[in-house]
Amino acid sequence: MKIGIIGARSKHVEYFTEAINSLSPNGSIKVSHIWGNDDPGRLDEIVSKGVVQRVFSDPGDLIKQSDAVIIVLRDGTKHFNWAEKAILAGKPVFIDKPFTCDPVEAEKLYLLSQEHNVAVTGGSTLCFIPEIANMIVPVCESYSISYKADLFSPYGGWYFYGSHLTDLCTTLFGGNFSSVTATLRKGCVTAKITYPGFTVTLYSSPEEQPPVFRADKEYILDDRNCYYYGMKHFIDTIKNNFALKDKRHLASVILLDAVLKSIKDEAPVVF
Repeated sequence: MKIGIIGARSKHVEYFTEAINSLSPNGSIKVSHIWGNDDPGRLDEIVSKGVVQRVFSDPGDLIKQSDAVIIVLRDGTKHFNWAEKAILAGKPVFIDKPFTCDPVEAEKLYLLSQEHNVAVTGGSTLCFIPEIANMIVPVCESYSISYKADLFSPYGGWYFYGSHLTDLCTTLFGGNFSSVTATLRKGCVTAKITYPGFTVTLYSSPEEQPPVFRADKEYILDDRNCYYYGMKHFIDTIKNNFALKDKRHLASVILLDAVLKSIKDEAPVVF
């Protein structure tokens, strides 16, 4: 299986490639193609390392020549276009975080995946580590998730890293939230998410910090091996031809939007 990557700027090119090589040591599954005009300098570096075999000047041609596609463009507003083309071409696709920056686009990808029966997954790879994927969430009245995220990141602001928090939230608790109240203070975002019977507080700051989930105790999440588990999930999804079966990615994008709207309007967002 030949996998094509769209995007060169992100270090996830190397991380995902290394993970796939570990998962398929005989080379039956490998990253072989790349389009990287988002950062030609990084593309030259990737090629010089021998990470890929072939460089494409057109992402559309890469999709045609690949068996599956990974989209790692740092700008989440550009994910939908190429994900849609991959799905319509019948190619399984992993969409790096943020899944999209628009709930309408996220819902369209969900519907396209169902309609064409094409395997689609993605978002924060933290959601695929065993601690999260296999967690039976303890019953509490309140929970919290914290991680680094910069509201003023040049790569789409809070969408870029804040999506880790919202992806984890909807993976663990689903999308049945009723309100979001978010504030910004000294670059730090605090967002209270209200669910029936409990609340989840998301906290981010631009400072380096490990991802932490707090419930009955503190769970420090593995943000080093998450790439391996993300690619393992992608390969399993391809092998089993899993179309998107739930709407957690859509719920996460809705939650992202609500957090930013609440900060902007200085008011709760009620659903």
